[in-house]
Amino acid sequence: SCQVAGSITFACTRCNDSYTEPTEQRKYTATELNDMYLESVGELVVYDKQNKQISLGSCFVYTKDGMLVTNYHVIEGGYSAEITIGHRTYRVSSVVDYDKKLDLAILKIPAINLQPVKICRLEHKTGETVYALGNSQGLTSTFSKGMITYSDRESEGVHYVQHDAAISSGNSGGPLINEYGEVIGINTWTLKDSQNLNFAIRIGQIG
Repeated sequence: SCQVAGSITFACTRCNDSYTEPTEQRKYTATELNDMYLESVGELVVYDKQNKQISLGSCFVYTKDGMLVTNYHVIEGGYSAEITIGHRTYRVSSVVDYDKKLDLAILKIPAINLQPVKICRLEHKTGETVYALGNSQGLTSTFSKGMITYSDRESEGVHYVQHDAAISSGNSGGPLINEYGEVIGINTWTLKDSQNLNFAIRIGQIG
């Protein structure tokens, strides 16, 4: 890992006044990032009323007290769900909120002292290195590397990070992170019959 120094410029959207502050971020290796997120990314299994599994996806810890983010399509039509984080499995106690258009859902589990992810509040650019974490085809804690191939792809009013880090069925709802260990998107869909044209909802769209 290494330290990266620079500056951040803040601008007012009303008066256009701006100011710049120095900043320093730590850039992590791929191995460090994988280890960092082992207790923050979960496997989400959804069941119907007969307790039959109907979908499997990924999620990540948003708050220490048990709020997690995933895709709405992972839980759609479900009656109950379980989330496994590390070596512990929790029953989902409630769906706190969801947005069908954004394909986002916030779930609650009865847990405390979880390890929430870091959320990126800055812009990202095409060509930057990214990593995808999730449960590809049910293979728990799969970790892949790629880059941003288009930083802000809009489709039907939703903004996505287009990237080529390998994802598969089961990655839906998992985080896309940068080299600083910050979540920049939520992996959601891929373009079929293509070569790694993958899309993650830009994290700034979470309220």
